[in-house]
Amino acid sequence: MSGRLILNRGGGGGGPPPPDHRRNMLNCDFNAIGVGVVSGPGGPWWTQDFGRS
Repeated sequence: MSGRLILNRGGGGGGPPPPDHRRNMLNCDFNAIGVGVVSGPGGPWWTQDFGRS
């Protein structure tokens, strides 16, 4: 199981993340993370992928 957080150009709008995203970010069971960014229309777009190794 993994949690994924995708932020828009503004880094999530400047406010706190939605409850489900916050829960993933604070979940200590996740011990691996992938981070990516891509430029494109309306971007750049950022992503974080939380998982277990």
